[in-house]
Amino acid sequence: RVLRVFGEHDHSIFSMEFWSIICMRLTAALIVIPTWLIIGALTAGWLWPTQVREKLVVQRISKMKSGNTLAEQRVFRLKELKKEVKRLQHEITSEVSANRKELKMVKTDLTAMKGDMMQEVKSIK
Repeated sequence: RVLRVFGEHDHSIFSMEFWSIICMRLTAALIVIPTWLIIGALTAGWLWPTQVREKLVVQRISKMKSGNTLAEQRVFRLKELKKEVKRLQHEITSEVSANRKELKMVKTDLTAMKGDMMQEVKSIK
């Protein structure tokens, strides 16, 4: 009976069934569905069916003005990601090189301090 609420009906405007169906539709449209969407949004879509979650949450690739196809957009994005990876690799390599130089300097300083400490210990004895 509830499933028939949104189907086609040939009820007269004066019948009680007509008005009960109108009330159920209004209740669903104005109270139940907005409440369900708000609660679903608060739970990050966990309470939504998969179709609603995909429609509202999943990222879509938009059509660019130049008329690129979806495949061309993906290739473009892939090239951008490759450039970003190369930049990050270069950045990491330079950081590692700088850290190695700093480590060598610290080792040299420690060796010098160790020699100085050994001489002071010998002079104290």
